[in-house]
Amino acid sequence: MTPPRSFEAFSSQFHADLDITNPDLQSFKRLYEGFRTWQGDDAVMELAAYFEQLRGDDQIDLEAVWFNSKADFLFSGQDVRRLFEDFENWAASLR
Repeated sequence: MTPPRSFEAFSSQFHADLDITNPDLQSFKRLYEGFRTWQGDDAVMELAAYFEQLRGDDQIDLEAVWFNSKADFLFSGQDVRRLFEDFENWAASLR
Protein backbone atom coordinates (compact mmCIF):
# COMPACT_ATOMS: atom_id res chain seq x y z
CA MET A 1 0.00 0.00 0.00
CA THR A 2 1.56 3.27 -1.10
CA PRO A 3 1.37 5.96 1.56
CA PRO A 4 -0.19 9.29 0.65
CA ARG A 5 1.96 12.44 0.56
CA SER A 6 0.40 13.49 3.85
CA PHE A 7 2.05 10.50 5.57
CA GLU A 8 5.52 11.60 4.51
CA ALA A 9 4.74 15.18 5.51
CA PHE A 10 3.34 14.08 8.89
CA SER A 11 6.17 11.71 9.75
CA SER A 12 8.81 14.28 8.71
CA GLN A 13 7.17 17.04 10.75
CA PHE A 14 6.58 14.68 13.67
CA HIS A 15 10.25 13.70 13.69
CA ALA A 16 11.40 17.34 13.55
CA ASP A 17 9.00 18.39 16.31
CA LEU A 18 10.11 15.53 18.55
CA ASP A 19 13.71 16.66 18.15
CA ILE A 20 12.65 20.03 19.55
CA THR A 21 10.05 19.16 22.16
CA ASN A 22 10.38 15.45 23.02
CA PRO A 23 6.70 15.33 24.10
CA ASP A 24 4.86 12.59 25.89
CA LEU A 25 1.75 10.99 24.42
CA GLN A 26 -0.50 13.63 26.01
CA SER A 27 1.06 16.51 24.10
CA PHE A 28 0.74 15.02 20.61
CA LYS A 29 -2.39 17.09 19.93
CA ARG A 30 -0.14 20.17 19.55
CA LEU A 31 1.87 18.27 16.96
CA TYR A 32 -1.35 17.31 15.18
CA GLU A 33 -2.50 20.93 15.19
CA GLY A 34 0.84 21.99 13.74
CA PHE A 35 0.42 19.43 10.98
CA ARG A 36 -3.09 20.71 10.33
CA THR A 37 -1.88 24.31 10.13
CA TRP A 38 1.00 23.38 7.85
CA GLN A 39 -0.78 20.86 5.57
CA GLY A 40 -4.49 21.71 5.88
CA ASP A 41 -7.68 19.84 6.67
CA ASP A 42 -7.62 17.74 3.50
CA ALA A 43 -4.24 16.27 4.46
CA VAL A 44 -5.49 15.57 7.99
CA MET A 45 -8.49 13.65 6.69
CA GLU A 46 -6.38 11.82 4.08
CA LEU A 47 -3.89 10.77 6.75
CA ALA A 48 -6.61 9.69 9.20
CA ALA A 49 -8.17 7.53 6.48
CA TYR A 50 -4.75 6.03 5.69
CA PHE A 51 -4.11 5.26 9.37
CA GLU A 52 -7.54 3.65 9.67
CA GLN A 53 -6.87 1.53 6.61
CA LEU A 54 -3.48 0.44 7.96
CA ARG A 55 -4.83 -0.43 11.39
CA GLY A 56 -7.69 -2.40 9.86
CA ASP A 57 -5.36 -4.73 7.96
CA ASP A 58 -3.84 -7.39 10.21
CA GLN A 59 -1.33 -8.27 7.47
CA ILE A 60 0.38 -4.86 7.57
CA ASP A 61 3.34 -4.43 9.89
CA LEU A 62 2.73 -0.97 11.36
CA GLU A 63 6.21 -0.83 12.84
CA ALA A 64 7.75 -1.40 9.41
CA VAL A 65 5.58 1.33 7.88
CA TRP A 66 6.51 3.76 10.64
CA PHE A 67 10.19 2.82 10.71
CA ASN A 68 10.41 3.38 6.96
CA SER A 69 9.35 6.97 7.60
CA LYS A 70 11.64 9.54 9.16
CA ALA A 71 10.07 9.10 12.61
CA ASP A 72 11.83 5.88 13.39
CA PHE A 73 13.27 6.11 16.85
CA LEU A 74 10.57 6.44 19.46
CA PHE A 75 7.85 3.83 19.10
CA SER A 76 7.25 0.13 19.36
CA GLY A 77 4.58 -1.53 17.24
CA GLN A 78 1.91 -1.10 19.92
CA ASP A 79 2.87 2.57 20.31
CA VAL A 80 2.54 3.11 16.56
CA ARG A 81 -0.95 1.58 16.64
CA ARG A 82 -1.91 3.90 19.54
CA LEU A 83 -0.46 6.93 17.72
CA PHE A 84 -2.41 6.16 14.55
CA GLU A 85 -5.60 5.59 16.54
CA ASP A 86 -5.09 8.78 18.55
CA PHE A 87 -4.59 10.79 15.35
CA GLU A 88 -7.72 9.25 13.81
CA ASN A 89 -9.77 10.15 16.89
CA TRP A 90 -8.42 13.69 16.88
CA ALA A 91 -9.18 14.07 13.17
CA ALA A 92 -12.72 12.73 13.69
CA SER A 93 -13.29 15.39 16.34
CA LEU A 94 -12.68 18.05 13.66
CA ARG A 95 -15.64 16.96 11.55
